[in-house]
Amino acid sequence: MNNQIYYLNTDKFPAIANDYSEAKTRAEKITKQKGIGTDNSVFTALEVIPTVRRTASIPDKIDKGDYLTTAGILAYTAVNAREDLNDVISAGKQIRSKLDPTYHYDQLYDRKNYQHEFSATRNVIGEEALYKARANGNFFAEKIVEIGNTTVDNTKFGQFVKKTFKISEDDVHKIDKIKNIDGSHAYAYKFKSSVLGGKTVARAMKRTTVAGVAVIGLFELPKIAKETMKGDNFFEHVESGAKQVVISAGNVVMTTAGIAICGAIGAKHLGATGSLIGMGVGAIAGTKLSNQLQSAIA
Repeated sequence: MNNQIYYLNTDKFPAIANDYSEAKTRAEKITKQKGIGTDNSVFTALEVIPTVRRTASIPDKIDKGDYLTTAGILAYTAVNAREDLNDVISAGKQIRSKLDPTYHYDQLYDRKNYQHEFSATRNVIGEEALYKARANGNFFAEKIVEIGNTTVDNTKFGQFVKKTFKISEDDVHKIDKIKNIDGSHAYAYKFKSSVLGGKTVARAMKRTTVAGVAVIGLFELPKIAKETMKGDNFFEHVESGAKQVVISAGNVVMTTAGIAICGAIGAKHLGATGSLIGMGVGAIAGTKLSNQLQSAIA
C-alpha cells in the first residue's frame, strides 16, 4: 500500500515501525477481503500528488530499517511542501477553468511551446533565510542558491546531451509572475532540435536541477553503506557495495529521467495539470525500471 507515514522523532522509529508493520498487515487483510489489491489504481493515482510521490517509498524503507533515509525524505518533503502545494493548486485552477467557463485561469506562459527553468530554492520553506544569508555574504548560502538554480542543461553533461541531440535555444521570455524572493525572475525557453525527441529532452533538462539530483543521490548513500557491510571478507564487501552502487545509480537516473521527461511531455500538452500527472507517471515508471534492474543484478 502507498499509505504515507510521517515520523517526527527519530528515536521513536523502531517503535513506530513496529506499529506501522502491524497496521499494514491489518490493512492488507481488509483490502484483500474487500477485493482491493495493494497495487490498486487508486493508490497509484495518488502518486501524481507531489507530497505523496515523495513519500511513497517510506513504508518499504521503514520495513527495511532505513530510518536515516526516511528522515531525509521527510525533511526534503517538508522543505518543498509550499511549492508542491502551489503545483496542486495551479492544476486545480486549470481543471476548474475547464469546468467553469466564467473562471479565468492564468497559465503564466505558453507551456505548449516554452518550458520555464526549475529551481530547487524557489518558494521552498526557509527560502527567506537562505537568500538573506546570501545577501549578507554567506558563502555556503551563495553556493546553495547557485546549485539550486542550476539546471542539468547548464552542466557539462547537459552540454554533451545538447550537442548529441543538436539542441539550441530558439527563443526566451522572462516570466514576471515566477520569481525568487530576491526578485530575480524565471525564464521560459523555446528549443530547436533536428533529432527526434530532442526538444523533449531539452525541456526535461530545464526541469531538472543539479540540487534535486544530488538530493536523490544522497538518499542512496545509506543503502550503499549498508550493502557494503555484507559479506565475510573484504572482497565480498566490495562486491556487495559495487552492486549497490550500480543499483543506486540506476535508481537515480531512471527516476529522475522518468519524472523529467514525462513531466515535460505532460506540461506541453496539458499545462500545469499535465506536468503534475506526467511527473507522477514518470516516477512510477522510473521506479519499476529501477526495480527490474535491481532484480537483474541482485
